[in-house]
Amino acid sequence: MAKASKAKNTYPGSTTWDRVKPAPIVLILGTEGLFQDRAWERVRDQVRKSASSIEIETVDGTTYTAGQLHTLASPSLFAEPKLIKIENAGVADHSLFKDLEQYLHNPAEDVTIAIIVGSGQRGKNTWKLIGNAKFPVVHCDAVKSDEARMNLVVADLKRHKRSIAPAAAAALVRALGEDLRGLAAATDQLLSDTTGEITEAVVKQYYQGRVETTGFDVADAVVAGQMGKALVSLRHAQESGINPVVIVAALATKFRQIALAKLVDANTHSAQELGFNPWALKFIRPQLRYWNDHALAGAILAVAQADAEVKGAAKDPMHAVEKCVISCCRYRAGSL
Repeated sequence: MAKASKAKNTYPGSTTWDRVKPAPIVLILGTEGLFQDRAWERVRDQVRKSASSIEIETVDGTTYTAGQLHTLASPSLFAEPKLIKIENAGVADHSLFKDLEQYLHNPAEDVTIAIIVGSGQRGKNTWKLIGNAKFPVVHCDAVKSDEARMNLVVADLKRHKRSIAPAAAAALVRALGEDLRGLAAATDQLLSDTTGEITEAVVKQYYQGRVETTGFDVADAVVAGQMGKALVSLRHAQESGINPVVIVAALATKFRQIALAKLVDANTHSAQELGFNPWALKFIRPQLRYWNDHALAGAILAVAQADAEVKGAAKDPMHAVEKCVISCCRYRAGSL
């Protein structure tokens, strides 16, 4: 399972998907579908463990009708515990919010209501009332960076006492892109089909067709001083239609990481002070000895020049990136 982000302190009952516990009402905020799924599944599984049988009802907020909540929460014929899942609550009719606010004053016994708000913007006052009433509020914020996605892969594997090489995690994220559910499913497949540490070769064996060249492939090769590989990756990126601006941005990010890592290693600043993720530090640290101050300064200037050229100062943006790649590799080799 993926690592949950730290719970926000917005409400007394704020929590994360991997810590939430059943309650009369469980509010699931945020737009990250994978975390919504896992929060719901965790609540459902815990309710099931507490009773020999339960009755599960699912309500779509888009079709909710006034009084429906009261009907569903009423005692069943066999007095079984009930679990009511309300989906798309953020786009529901006002009648749902009115019914929930009335229900807050007298929740039914042996009934758990899990409210998945989703991307809709309605019901904010109702969600505040629920949160301030100290019911669990699960925050499922979107995961926006590749670094965060790699951290999720690592955390999922760590829960199963497995590990993955940094390059393999990066390759897996490149293969699945922003599809976090797909990334989690791919991680599960690798868990069930392999043993030991998951390497980049293993990931490529499973997802070769989906691993595309990106700006960071070019940047990784440049930082490692692999000029031939960097130029081949650059041509693949060009054939894939990747904007030269994106490639230069990846180079800038890598050299910024090297500069920050040097400060950390010199003990002038801590990684936390610089906002430098430990994962990124571990990934970049082996390259530091190849980048002295002269080489790093030269590479940063080359990237700055390429940035200006790809944004309009040059007639051939991709040629400008190629010159930058060659210059950076030469600085690393000490020939400039």
